[in-house]
Amino acid sequence: MLAVTSRVSLVLFWAVLQFAAIEALSQELNFLRGSGKDLEFRLHGKVILSDGNPAADFELQCELTDASGQKSMAVSREGNQFHLWVPTNRQDWFSILLQATTPDGQIAFATVAMSEFRQRAIEGIELKLAKPSKFVTVRVVDSEQNPVPNAHVIAQTMGQPLRQTTNESGCAVFGLLPNQKVGSFTCWTDDYRIGGYQFARKPTRNPDADEHVVELSNCRNQKIRVVDEAGKPVPDLDFQLQIATPEPNFNYIGQNENSRIKTDEKGEVVYRWFPDWNNHHMYAELFDRNWVIAEESLGKEGETLIVKVKRSRFSERKRIEGQVVSSETE
Repeated sequence: MLAVTSRVSLVLFWAVLQFAAIEALSQELNFLRGSGKDLEFRLHGKVILSDGNPAADFELQCELTDASGQKSMAVSREGNQFHLWVPTNRQDWFSILLQATTPDGQIAFATVAMSEFRQRAIEGIELKLAKPSKFVTVRVVDSEQNPVPNAHVIAQTMGQPLRQTTNESGCAVFGLLPNQKVGSFTCWTDDYRIGGYQFARKPTRNPDADEHVVELSNCRNQKIRVVDEAGKPVPDLDFQLQIATPEPNFNYIGQNENSRIKTDEKGEVVYRWFPDWNNHHMYAELFDRNWVIAEESLGKEGETLIVKVKRSRFSERKRIEGQVVSSETE
């Protein structure tokens, strides 16, 4: 028994030493900063030309994607080297997108998923610039097929959202690398028109085509009330509506930066970006861990859309603490 407990103690002691060494190394190499919920991990990398030489004249953008959408992140640069600080103890983000562009049209992308973040942070990110191998044009039109200038366009490419604004002819052009393929478009204007579609849903569209057309629909004010299972209003609840065309296609139009909304003290909110269609397919996506969608969650009361939610079991979770002891201790 003594041999077994001694071996366990040695293993634990070795693990503690290794952890201490890793933590000390991380601090020495400036990998970590902060502590607890404010702990951040340093993600670093470099931008190089197609021949492997360091890039000099380029712009670098970084976005973090979480449940509410994309958020810009600050990036520090020195020559062709860069680094940024990423929250380590947040569990609500999905991926980080890095995008480098040059004045002569070269581009480079990298997407870092949360599941692979620590390894990528250790190894570093290499953004290798290259000329686009293909150009895709998106033509945005109104219900009468007239071009819509100054429309915002998002092309979703395997977790990499590309953004452009249409010109006077209603067109936006995206340069794509060989490994990039467009999965969806979302377009909208500042005067409350929106449209979009996914290539994986019907009606069938060719994702490899060089030109695509997106028709915008006018939006209307839609009053929404969120209630619990007893019918009591739920105030201060963050959520967004995922809206699609009705059956049989269920083709989602996508989100913009105005899609996230919050209920007032009466459990109500007016959504300004609701497509003015006769029928919709939709569901609510919640951003509060204390609530989940109830069964038969959507309904109507007059012209008001009713979203029904119920309490989650998140508040029931308890923190478990303990210690490892030897049979030799009292």
